[in-house]
Amino acid sequence: PLRALHRQADCEAPLGMFVLAMPLLALVGMVTVLWMHLPFFLALFCAVGCGYLPAVYLYWLKSQRMAKFERQLPEALELVSRALRAGHAFSVGLKLVGDEAAAPVGKEFRRVFDEVSMGVALPEALQNITERLHSVDLRFFVTSVLIQRETGGNLAEIIDSLAGLIRKRFELQLKVKALSAEGRFSG
Repeated sequence: PLRALHRQADCEAPLGMFVLAMPLLALVGMVTVLWMHLPFFLALFCAVGCGYLPAVYLYWLKSQRMAKFERQLPEALELVSRALRAGHAFSVGLKLVGDEAAAPVGKEFRRVFDEVSMGVALPEALQNITERLHSVDLRFFVTSVLIQRETGGNLAEIIDSLAGLIRKRFELQLKVKALSAEGRFSG
């Protein structure tokens, strides 16, 4: 679980640092509470809390990265769609997003393109990105691409409508947040 969380957070620090930091922080928390002559159960509680701090940090990094990915995804999908409309292959659209878009979208789409270039089948490469990133919108994109490959159809149009749907969902979320702000503020 910690390895998967570290991969999803795309943290620059090595995983071993977090594995080492967990027991060290737990020990420091326990010794600190015992040094203050507080009850032992408080020392255990503090040790558990301090031991989980690296995992909490990784979870926070993952949530920040996923939020940024979700915001960037509609533009990336539209770029793939424009590449398809211009007559390029789907993999070229992935490469364009990898080259043009900022991280994390650019990095992940570039990784998919690199996997396909190295010989991994496109469906498997797309499944790999859904395992790395837990995004419902990304799963819709991957599913629509895989279905289109089997049944046929205009992929550019499908991707455009998906990007528009994602944008409208973000607008609705912002509208709900704005309308409920008064209630939350008075609460």
